Amino acid sequence: MKKQNIYSLIIFLVFITMVMACNEKKFDKRRWTAKTDANFRPNERGQMINDLLSNHKLVGLKYVDIITLLGAPDGIDSSSVFYEIEIDYGSDIDPVYKKDLYLFTTEDSIITHTRLKNGREHTEGRT
Repeated sequence: MKKQNIYSLIIFLVFITMVMACNEKKFDKRRWTAKTDANFRPNERGQMINDLLSNHKLVGLKYVDIITLLGAPDGIDSSSVFYEIEIDYGSDIDPVYKKDLYLFTTEDSIITHTRLKNGREHTEGRT
């Protein structure tokens, strides 16, 4: 009986892993920059963010290279730019959940580190 439980657990874990993997997509610039609605980004960024952070080196790139790769940022300040990844408005006009990718820059516009805020925190390039 214990063997059967172990096999059932293994099959269940494999199934869960496959379901979770189906929700992720490879980074695609066209999909990343696409706007299906003038006011809202498509939610595909959330499905591509893991591939972008894992397989594309952002730290060390110049700002112009980031624009070439990711398109225009959704926000800019003196030391960072950010891209909206996910926004959930729930049943209101104000967001109830938001996830953004921040890219921090030097004075020479070189990316020093990244931070994914309000989701699984991921930092690249910082110790």
